[in-house]
Amino acid sequence: MKITLEIPDWTSERDIYIFAGIESVAYKKFDGDKFNVKTSRCDMCGKCCADPPLKFKKVDGMCEYYNKYTGCSLGILRPFGCSVGDPYINGDSDVAEYCSIGY
Repeated sequence: MKITLEIPDWTSERDIYIFAGIESVAYKKFDGDKFNVKTSRCDMCGKCCADPPLKFKKVDGMCEYYNKYTGCSLGILRPFGCSVGDPYINGDSDVAEYCSIGY
C-alpha cells in the first residue's frame, strides 16, 4: 500500500508516528530525513512487558495487562509509550538483539 501525505510544517520539530490500530507501522524522528517503515511485526514475546510503566504493577514478573496469547489486554487504551515501545525506536540494543520487529 502506498500513502501520500502532505505533512504541515509545524511538525518539523516533532517525532511523527504512523499506526495501524495500536501497532506502530512507521516513524520519523524530528531530526531524521526519512520515515522508517516496519518490515517485521511484533511476535508478542512479552520481553518489553517485563518492565512496565510505573503506573502498572507486575504480576509474575510481567505487566499486569500482558497476556501471552493476545498481547496487551488494554488494546487501543494502552498508553502511547507502550504503543511506541519498539526497542529500535527507543534505542535499547539489549532488547533489539532478541526482538522480532524490523525496520
